[in-house]
Amino acid sequence: METDEIHDYYAILGIDPSTDSKAIAKAYRRLALTCHPDKVSPDDTDAAARFLLLSKAYDTLTDPQKRRTYDEQHKARLAKLEKLKMMDETRRKTRQDLFDREKQARQHRNEAQMEQLRQREQIERLREEGERQRKQHEQEQQLLFKQMQEAILVKELQTNIQSAVDSAEEFDSSIRVKWDKKKYLLVQADIEELFEKYGDIQALIFKEGNSIVAFQSIEYAMMAMDDYGSEQTILGNFKLQWFDGSETPASVRRLQAAYKHYQTRHALLSDPAKAAAAAQHSTSASATVSPDNRPTARPEPLAVDPSKSRTRFANMSLEEAESVVFGRIKRQRAIHT
Repeated sequence: METDEIHDYYAILGIDPSTDSKAIAKAYRRLALTCHPDKVSPDDTDAAARFLLLSKAYDTLTDPQKRRTYDEQHKARLAKLEKLKMMDETRRKTRQDLFDREKQARQHRNEAQMEQLRQREQIERLREEGERQRKQHEQEQQLLFKQMQEAILVKELQTNIQSAVDSAEEFDSSIRVKWDKKKYLLVQADIEELFEKYGDIQALIFKEGNSIVAFQSIEYAMMAMDDYGSEQTILGNFKLQWFDGSETPASVRRLQAAYKHYQTRHALLSDPAKAAAAAQHSTSASATVSPDNRPTARPEPLAVDPSKSRTRFANMSLEEAESVVFGRIKRQRAIHT
């Protein structure tokens, strides 16, 4: 019966364990018709196996002795299966509880890790925000300091310019303009238009090929002389010189030195490396400022009150002006000798 124990004959026949022998026979005949060797092909091995199993079930359940023995074994097997089922259910429940606890523990760990991550991210954001604010504050302080230094430089430059202007001699703001009168047929309006872009002209003594332009400030005269040194301006077609014949008047040299000092200090604020290079290759304060080295951040020229100007060209001819200048030069030479 070992082989029979693995089969549920009642289930095979489709009947209840309390079914009587008559019902068992009826069920057997009905099922046997589907797999009887006389009803199916000899090659149908599955049908033969089913018929053999039906025959064993019928033989066992229709024999009272065999049925009692089978029922005892069947009940024991069902009890064992039920016990195993209960054990399996207990184990399954235990495994499920264990799985749920582990899942909950993992969830708690994940939540803790996420909270730590959020805290670290928050701390990092606060740190970055603090660093950004610190840098912004430093930049604002640097900008404020630079603006204050630039204001000091401009004030210092204006003071030096005013000092140079106040120390200017009578004709320091005047320049002589010469040109080839055969090549260029110019009138007084042409000279005025050419030089008034540098600043206000107080007086202009015009003579073909040889004129004198008297500016209201030595700054204007200096800018015109600076442009004269550049081949890219129209002044290259003229010959310009300071009216008193000197290379550069002392007041203009002081003005150039003031601009040079301002340029170096201003470059130091913007680019210390550039300022050092500029200081290394700087020329003396008495040298004429070339067009390439003129300050790039030169403030507006100081306003000049025409009533305070010491230039008297407005009431002089060219010969009278030259006589005044050369007379002053002779007197200076006599004093030094």
